[in-house]
Amino acid sequence: GEEDALNDLVASLLDQLPEPAQRNEVRMEKAKFLAPLEGRQYDAVDVLKAGLEDAPDDTEVSAFLARIYEQSGYDEELVELLRQQLDVARDKQDLEQIVSVGARLGALLEKVDREGAMDVYRSALEWAPEERSLLESLLALFGAEDDLRERAELRERLIATEPNGTATRLALSVAAEWEALSDEAGTLRALAAGHRRTPSDPVLRAKLEDWYRSRGDDENLASFLVVDADGLVDRVEE
Repeated sequence: GEEDALNDLVASLLDQLPEPAQRNEVRMEKAKFLAPLEGRQYDAVDVLKAGLEDAPDDTEVSAFLARIYEQSGYDEELVELLRQQLDVARDKQDLEQIVSVGARLGALLEKVDREGAMDVYRSALEWAPEERSLLESLLALFGAEDDLRERAELRERLIATEPNGTATRLALSVAAEWEALSDEAGTLRALAAGHRRTPSDPVLRAKLEDWYRSRGDDENLASFLVVDADGLVDRVEE
């Protein structure tokens, strides 16, 4: 029948083709033939797995396998595949893939393994420390029992990309968190980050000026006032 002929052709081609990419083109065609057939998804999976053994970084094979797992509800297999994809992305230092796969794997794990999902987001953030989507996903999983310092540090990273309308509120909130943890350096960083994000905000300007004055830090106060004055001139000229 049609499938027997396809199997014979695929086996023959796999023996003859020298490059993994060429062999995987053949495997993809076979998997595309099998996947829609009733009860044949696992046969397609076996074909695609062989392709990944041949070429672990083949993104087309990997993506097709992930789609089959998703459509079939094979969550455990999908988690394992996404872990492999994340390893490949890290090996290739592919930041876009690290963010994309990390977000997808974390979201999948959130349903069953909060700590595992948090670890995935942390791992991806090591490569893309300012990626807002990852920061927000990780922060959403924090509970009362989790590390307050880590939470404050993650929220601090959000300030740089926070919309202007809420950046001041976020910066003041993070500064208060650091203050509650008796971390003066963290408090100053949060206020300074907020001021960089919204330099025209009078509350942050006043808090930073008061910070330097109250500590007798004349050198940094002078630098701050000069930079702030230059920024004011620029904003007026605009």
